[in-house]
Amino acid sequence: MKKAVFYLFFVILCVFFCSAEETIRIENEELMKLSDLNGIWENDSRFLVFNTDTISFVLKPFYRFYYDETDTLRAGLTTGETGETVLRVKYSNQKKTLPHPICVINDKLFLDFFCYGSAFLESPETDELHKTSPLYGYWRAGGNVNAIELAVPQNQREVTCYYFTDSHVYFLRYWRADIPYDKIAATVTDGDFSFDIDKLLMIGDTVYTCVTGRGTKVRYFEKYPYIISGDTITIKKQEDDVVFPLYVSHNGSLLSLSEPYLTKSKVADLPAEITAHNSLRHFPIKPWFKLWDLDFHWEEIEYLRNGRRK
Repeated sequence: MKKAVFYLFFVILCVFFCSAEETIRIENEELMKLSDLNGIWENDSRFLVFNTDTISFVLKPFYRFYYDETDTLRAGLTTGETGETVLRVKYSNQKKTLPHPICVINDKLFLDFFCYGSAFLESPETDELHKTSPLYGYWRAGGNVNAIELAVPQNQREVTCYYFTDSHVYFLRYWRADIPYDKIAATVTDGDFSFDIDKLLMIGDTVYTCVTGRGTKVRYFEKYPYIISGDTITIKKQEDDVVFPLYVSHNGSLLSLSEPYLTKSKVADLPAEITAHNSLRHFPIKPWFKLWDLDFHWEEIEYLRNGRRK
């Protein structure tokens, strides 16, 4: 009996310490470590270095002629209300961490992405033999910030969700709402086809709605035909065709129709890269406007300088 109690106590301690190793505390918030993002990421304007519980910023100002090491912020990961991964960053002028919903597909980090299916509704049973589109179904917005910066993020006022059929896509507009989040369904119908979606979205710490008041019928949506071609999708709008890049996760649960915000950097030693880059001498950039061969009338200029006296 004593041995059984000892082993049980030992197992509880192991579980506790293993879970403690994977979590961090920032301002009384328990978050997951940045282990899944560890390393150097970059885009045209900055490097971001993710460590266990910090993000270091290296900017690329002056047409990327100079790499500027700026600051380091504490950060951690958590799971959002509807299952998305959220990067929470602690800013010095904020009492709590602020959310940046993110999505990673093939070493590419997206801030503008979509999660498949409702956060609480069961997926409708559709005849698989008649589903020819890999995107068929409801894709709810997962991101609502445009950048990961040293400045406090600004949440988007509106987001767009999509519902794909085999031939058409419905654009579903959501806007910020100062109401508590709740699991309520809303219905979209165009007379020929109808489906249910989430009336409210919880993205980060912000609630969005697609219906005013207590209503459950969506009145604001657009419908267009589309074509998937390789790694792109073409939306055939009335005025013009719009082509978007197409990124889908391996398990088909995440989607992005924009270019990644960050990609995993090929730089292995960032301090050495900064030193080498900043020691280079760069040629002046080409002028944006061509230089004109002006013919100055110096005699007229001299006449005006002399108070119109010859």
